[in-house]
Amino acid sequence: MDICDNPKLREYEQGITALSTQKILNLEGKTNTDLKVLYGAANLDELSEYDQNYGTLCRMLVDYAECLLELDYTAEAQTVLEFGISCGSDHSKNYRLLAELYHKQGSRDKLIFLQEQANALTSPMKQSILANLETQLDSLH
Repeated sequence: MDICDNPKLREYEQGITALSTQKILNLEGKTNTDLKVLYGAANLDELSEYDQNYGTLCRMLVDYAECLLELDYTAEAQTVLEFGISCGSDHSKNYRLLAELYHKQGSRDKLIFLQEQANALTSPMKQSILANLETQLDSLH
């Protein structure tokens, strides 16, 4: 079976493509007060929708990468996971899966870079993500 023939992958690709026509905004760490000051109170509903689109994109990228890994498309999964991180994803599974790939490659530098990315997060998941990355780094010799 060719990668393009996998129905599950096609479903993720279609979902991500559909999101590409939507407005997406990462509002992690911003309070309603912040949003009102920055964008105006009248825009809160739209901003909420854009933030939901961002969350959906981050989840879809992780699910897509996980499916690629299940089908043994490791390089492609790594690219998708790296894209998720570059978008500012705070999904712990995004970090965990990418850290596992970097660990298998013995790539200490990439793990350190990933740790730096996680350190910049404002999410409640930050400490958990950093702890996992520290474990991955510590187990590399």
